[in-house]
Amino acid sequence: MKFTLIRNATVIVETEHVRVLMDPYLAAKGKSGVYGGPVSLGRSPLVDLPWSAEDVLRGIDAVLLTHIHEDHFDKRARELVPRSLPVLCAPPSAAALEAFGFERVVEVDGPVHLADLLIEPTSAAHGPDEVLSRMGHVNGYLLRQEAGPTVYFASDTILTEEVRSVVENVRPQIIVTNSGGAFTGGTVGPIIMDARQTVELAYLAPWAEFIAIHLDATDHGTVSRSSLREYVQAEHAGISNRLHIPHDGQTYDFSATPWRKI
Repeated sequence: MKFTLIRNATVIVETEHVRVLMDPYLAAKGKSGVYGGPVSLGRSPLVDLPWSAEDVLRGIDAVLLTHIHEDHFDKRARELVPRSLPVLCAPPSAAALEAFGFERVVEVDGPVHLADLLIEPTSAAHGPDEVLSRMGHVNGYLLRQEAGPTVYFASDTILTEEVRSVVENVRPQIIVTNSGGAFTGGTVGPIIMDARQTVELAYLAPWAEFIAIHLDATDHGTVSRSSLREYVQAEHAGISNRLHIPHDGQTYDFSATPWRKI
């Protein structure tokens, strides 16, 4: 299995038989929303894609969505993703996707096979209790193959007992965290993991490698790549070799032993 970070939480997962695009956020720099961050940052996304949106979509066999907030499935993505492509999603998102005209919407409320990839949903909490009703339902995902590591995409969630339970019971070898510490409206949050929660989860799973994403792309994030790296190196150096912070466009090959950057 190969993992490529595109930008924010947009990722391509590729196996021998299938190429899956997760949470496509494809707008050009500054051409999407303002999510409550400092006015000085301007409109999100704060950076351009590493490649054109058309190139990101080239060769994609399916789209996998954790939820349909704009920074995970934006207007540009809705325009460009072919309507005939399978779109896998949390059940509460299905009606909206069908209304957008997508013809092959698959609700992931249990294990789903996609070629040689097994996709299983996990619980996520997109913020503290007071905002959950308006943040909506979010899926995390476990991705498995018959041979190779189990990869846990925690998705847009804070660190909850449900997240801890997945980690402790499944023991995934690779854990991908959305670690930008975003706040909704600039005041309530975090609504996804921040640096402290990311590190806490890393200590909970000393066997696992971690990949931190959802960084440096949206105005409402409070954690950057540099601040997360500095926090870990200054106060938690013991996990620094297990916490990976990819740049946009970077690929990891999980099939290699040990797995490596490309």
